[in-house]
Amino acid sequence: MNNVANSPLRRDLIPLLEKCHQNLSDLKKAHVYIVGGGGFMGLWLTEAITALNDEFGFGSRITIQTLSDAFLSTYAPHLKARQDVSVVCCDCRNTVVPESTQYIFYCATPTNPLLHQSEPTETASIIVDGVRAMFDSAALLPDLRNILFVSSGAVYGSQPFEMERRAEDSFQSFDPSVLSNSFSESLRFAEAISTGYRNEARLPVVIARAFAFLGPYQLPSIAWALHNFIADAIEGRSIRILGDGESVRSYLYGSDAAVWFLRLLVNGKSGDVYNVGSPEPIRLVEVAEIVARRFDKAPSVTMLAQPAHLRKTRFVPNVSRIQHEFGVPLSVNVEDAIVKTIDWMLTTRKCLI
Repeated sequence: MNNVANSPLRRDLIPLLEKCHQNLSDLKKAHVYIVGGGGFMGLWLTEAITALNDEFGFGSRITIQTLSDAFLSTYAPHLKARQDVSVVCCDCRNTVVPESTQYIFYCATPTNPLLHQSEPTETASIIVDGVRAMFDSAALLPDLRNILFVSSGAVYGSQPFEMERRAEDSFQSFDPSVLSNSFSESLRFAEAISTGYRNEARLPVVIARAFAFLGPYQLPSIAWALHNFIADAIEGRSIRILGDGESVRSYLYGSDAAVWFLRLLVNGKSGDVYNVGSPEPIRLVEVAEIVARRFDKAPSVTMLAQPAHLRKTRFVPNVSRIQHEFGVPLSVNVEDAIVKTIDWMLTTRKCLI
């Protein structure tokens, strides 16, 4: 075992890994390369693999490729200090995967909606050119076993509010001339590129369409509704909701997400596509109320006037496919997930970006 302190996230991961580590045995002694690994998804996956190494003797190696290691150094120095973890600072569009790699976890998709709006062409380039660079490099690997490409539920288009959960085959059309759709269009094309490489280069590619996640390694500065609520509460402001609070979301906690991703990376079949997210819906007004209750001096919840062109929305996946095939857990309910996230943010507040 490495002479570094274990992550506090182990208490969430170990019970899940105890139940599924035998299904992940192909990961033993393997090299996992994580493109875009310096953020939420990559760090949780690294936490899970290092836990497998320490608790179950897997002996796997992890390389985290990230544009900058600042986030990793600030929030996960215990990972950076490990002997079984190495870090490469590189733009995803310049990815060169080491020939010793057996598994590639690609999660370099930019998730900040502010970037999608302010720099749509750069966002599209990161998505499309990044995934092509990874596939070109992967095609040269002598012992590649699987690639998990993390896409997004945004590829489906706007979810009809009356559709309770979005399944993997329920696509909607959208107008490519609308700025906010450039992110979704780019991801659709990236998925099409992955299909091309899977057929032409015979690469093993599994696609995970990610929905909303929650947990440590997310900051209140992220421009999503829940994180805005937490930022308001931390700063002592009233929690502000745009509209009537009836928009619906779901949130999968980091430990569950990590195990789901691990199962797809190691056990997923090339060509298959899976939604990854919680199937349990919750209204934004309920989310705001949970956030408010976590603070000793509970902030008020304020509804703001909603622009006429906006409407209540829904973003909830149908995950029956991945649950049926892999029996993946949903071990943390949404209220506990929100509380755990707030507690981590408050604990790390002194170094929040």
